[in-house]
Amino acid sequence: VVAAGDNQTATVGQALGAPLVAKLADNAGDVREAGIALTFHIESGSAHFGGPTDTLRVDTIIATDAQGRASVTPYLGRGAGPVRVTVSGAGLAGSATFTATGQPQVASRLSFRTQPTTTGAGEVFAPTVEVALLDPLGNVATTSTRTITIALTPSANPGGATLRGTLAAATVNGVAQFADLSMVELGTGYTLTASAAGTPALAALARNPFTIGP
Repeated sequence: VVAAGDNQTATVGQALGAPLVAKLADNAGDVREAGIALTFHIESGSAHFGGPTDTLRVDTIIATDAQGRASVTPYLGRGAGPVRVTVSGAGLAGSATFTATGQPQVASRLSFRTQPTTTGAGEVFAPTVEVALLDPLGNVATTSTRTITIALTPSANPGGATLRGTLAAATVNGVAQFADLSMVELGTGYTLTASAAGTPALAALARNPFTIGP
């Protein structure tokens, strides 16, 4: 059964803050028996055992101590989200299950999740333009909050067209939405640039050019 270490939260790429501790038990209570092999297994999520670079090691066998307990501290992998670890032993009835959550690292860059496509003059861009904060491992930085500003890329706007709508939006769960953007000047090859002031300052250039048609 679970003795300690369940339901932890830690940053991706790091070890959990406390070990997962499983103990032997029967209907009468704890069983204090040493040398019983328990298998800890990463059932789902991004995590592994061993050192920081042992990314493929999803199983480890730990023998119980004199108190009938076995413990191990897994590392969280690159992907944020829930992790599930099961513990079982040969000849033992039932199993124990631990859960943990990997949180993203601090935001280090911006990325466009959705970009404009060909749109009529004066029409609101569809789909809604979205810009995400990403951590160094590519996870959406859901725990970071920044205000993102969007603009036409100057080098792709030789005629000085104007981007209309709400041009600054705060991120929610790491994503900023710009739901009312539009333009009236006809043209092709427009692109968007997103930026976020602060430390560090962040910027991203949309890769897909778009057209404003009649």
